[in-house]
Amino acid sequence: MAGAVAGGLAGQLLPFDMEGIDFCMTALFVLIFLDQWEKAKSHAPALAGLGAGILCLAVFGKNRFMLPALFLASGFLVVHEKKEDVKP
Repeated sequence: MAGAVAGGLAGQLLPFDMEGIDFCMTALFVLIFLDQWEKAKSHAPALAGLGAGILCLAVFGKNRFMLPALFLASGFLVVHEKKEDVKP
């Protein structure tokens, strides 16, 4: 926790050019998605995250979709995991 606080304070004090970070973050998330898609036996978690993101983007708009999408995808994953545990 101390490291996160120190990083937050240093980030506020040091000037940093954030131009281009949006492209880098998009590329990072695409790579994470593709890696998960290739390695997972079930594609349900990847599709849930993709679907939740698209649905929440359409409902909440581009400035407010991330938090609802995370809650929706996390809820799906919790339910999906419990269903896998119950199987005989």
